[in-house]
Amino acid sequence: MSWELEFLSWMQEHRMAILTPVMKFVSFLGNKGWFWIVLALVLLAMNRTRRCGIEMAAAMLMMFIIGNLILKNAFDRVRPFDIHEALVPLGAIPSDASFPSGHTMQAFAASTAIFANNRRWGAAALVLASLIAVSRMYNGMHYPTDVIAGLVLGIATGWAAHFLVSRYMDRSKNIV
Repeated sequence: MSWELEFLSWMQEHRMAILTPVMKFVSFLGNKGWFWIVLALVLLAMNRTRRCGIEMAAAMLMMFIIGNLILKNAFDRVRPFDIHEALVPLGAIPSDASFPSGHTMQAFAASTAIFANNRRWGAAALVLASLIAVSRMYNGMHYPTDVIAGLVLGIATGWAAHFLVSRYMDRSKNIV
């Protein structure tokens, strides 16, 4: 058994009754990126936070294209519970590929965009993104490398969106 399956087996053996509903809920917050999309829409609605909302939306769109449409299809990695029958997944069974973790990609793309605009709120968002990432392994949905790849891709995309949007918005101010 690979180190990843051993790690997931260890996590499953150490699941705690009090923690399991929390991890299922945290993972639910990342389903289809709905929490981050709603937050981006709220930020877009207010003038003082619009730039952050634009960056979040740009980061999540880029991450969806790169991660979900390209990488998941290119790697087509089977979920850990499909390989190791002893792993019992918690929650709804995803139908897409395992690598990279979509929940983790979107959470870190969005929270990095927030962090680039506001360190205090961004730090809180990064904590939530980290909890979502851990919940994906705790719930048996992803290998550790799926989550690590999602984290790295999400952070890179969040910063890329910040720089691209900043450059475009700053350039458009000089044109007017």
